[in-house]
Amino acid sequence: MNLNTSAQKEERVEAKQPNEGEEDDDDDEEEDEDCTEERNNKWHLVIDRLTVLFLKFMETFHKLQVMAWWILELHIIKIVSFYIIWITLKEVSLLNYVFLISWAFALPYVKLRPLASSVCTVMTCIIIVCKMLYQLSSVQPSNHSSNCTIVAVHQIILAKNFIMTPEKRIEKLSKRLTTVKAHTTEGGLLSLC
Repeated sequence: MNLNTSAQKEERVEAKQPNEGEEDDDDDEEEDEDCTEERNNKWHLVIDRLTVLFLKFMETFHKLQVMAWWILELHIIKIVSFYIIWITLKEVSLLNYVFLISWAFALPYVKLRPLASSVCTVMTCIIIVCKMLYQLSSVQPSNHSSNCTIVAVHQIILAKNFIMTPEKRIEKLSKRLTTVKAHTTEGGLLSLC
């Protein structure tokens, strides 16, 4: 066993201690090294914490992404059908009613959804080709288009007769009756116009 005496300890301490001038320089260097080590340790801690936070963020983002794809997988047919029906109602034409009818039957019945999707794909191709042909210079749009919003004269007259209030109807009938009486007393023709 090694027994250290006090004399041996003092010799070791004196051997380890440098001269007084060298002692100050060494202390300054040690303090600088300690400060830089503390700073490096602080930055390592910050970087470690940021890395952990970034990994947690990436994990959460991945979970949200998986959930979003799962929801889209479940509801993509409904989203597409809603969009097709909305476009059909915004742009009213006979060709677009095929979309409306196919999805009206396909939404409640799951087995008809692939068929409705195929029908809509074919109809979309047909509509695109028709619109492209309609833009050709050889096609005269005035020959193939009609405006159904122009109301005929007889429809306006009928609308005026049916829109009248009851008081106006009674007044108009009383005028007609007075004209009928005047014509019958004069021996004229009976006219209701």
